[in-house]
Amino acid sequence: MSLFKIAQFEEKQQAAEKEKLEFEKLRLTANKKQEQLLKDVYQFHEGNFLSHEPIMKSK
Repeated sequence: MSLFKIAQFEEKQQAAEKEKLEFEKLRLTANKKQEQLLKDVYQFHEGNFLSHEPIMKSK
């Protein structure tokens, strides 16, 4: 294998590693946003249950 081919391969390998790291960063950001959204939804529902009368009233 020529030095040029080896250099090309290493360049592609580094680009793939960089892309993998960028994807992992996006995945972690999405997980944090999803976790915050779930917390917000839970707090919203908890607030509704604690501060409002039930939607359906028994007769």
